[in-house]
Amino acid sequence: FEGVGDSIDITGEPNLSIEISATEFENLTDFADGNDISVRAVLSDRSYTTIGSASANTITIDLTAPVDSTVATLTPQGGTVVGNFWNATNTSLQVAVPFDAADVSMSQGGTIQLQARVNNLPYTDSSTPISIETPVSPVNASLSLADLEALSGFGSGVNLNVRALVTDVAGNATFYNASETILRVDTIPPADVALSVTPKGDGAVSGRWNTRTDSAIVRIPMENDSTLLHLNGQPASVGVALTEMRTGTEDWVTVGESALITSMPAAACSAFALFCGIWPGTRPSGKSVLIP
Repeated sequence: FEGVGDSIDITGEPNLSIEISATEFENLTDFADGNDISVRAVLSDRSYTTIGSASANTITIDLTAPVDSTVATLTPQGGTVVGNFWNATNTSLQVAVPFDAADVSMSQGGTIQLQARVNNLPYTDSSTPISIETPVSPVNASLSLADLEALSGFGSGVNLNVRALVTDVAGNATFYNASETILRVDTIPPADVALSVTPKGDGAVSGRWNTRTDSAIVRIPMENDSTLLHLNGQPASVGVALTEMRTGTEDWVTVGESALITSMPAAACSAFALFCGIWPGTRPSGKSVLIP
């Protein structure tokens, strides 16, 4: 044991406090990361000196922040799950946060605070910190729908970024890099459209399917909806146009081949689908299905 702090006179107070500076702590022999500090008191009257017992609790020296890392995957939960997108049917967002499971200062009481932002706005705390109680990595943290909707600027057409503030049981903290997954928020379905059908073949007649009709072209006009083309905030051919048909009041069935939406000019554009078939004595009708 080494003497630290200043001695004080006993004045009859039921409890005495002695302040010990950080410098005095750090000047102790063998002051190093991972070691424990014990404290005892030395009491003296006019005749005797008593060396007290060591304190029941110790102070563990922990000067090492959690190892820097990156938030892993972002996975929407509930409803229709589409990779890299948050849609109107999703109910929460699962966030995988790795950590060094061998670091007991993390696995025995460390915490994870998720932070999120819209586009390039500042990050904000977006959930209640969760405690790590077992050495199992990664931890699957969660952001609720309410957490996301509370973000400044949240709405259809924006991008979501998520990072984490990871703090060990000693209070050392590290900001993890944001996940490489960037979620595109798309909560508005593609606009309904009125398509046109043009019979094809020798002797084809507009608005009629006759014995010489061999196919038809379905033209689907679309609004300039960028969510039909965006993935991770970058242009990508991910929108799909399908054509469905029925006769009379029968069930709708998919006909022809789906068409990828590969471009979106400033003005409206059209997708094309080809279908074949004959329904004798009936009047076919058609509709389009746009899938962002």
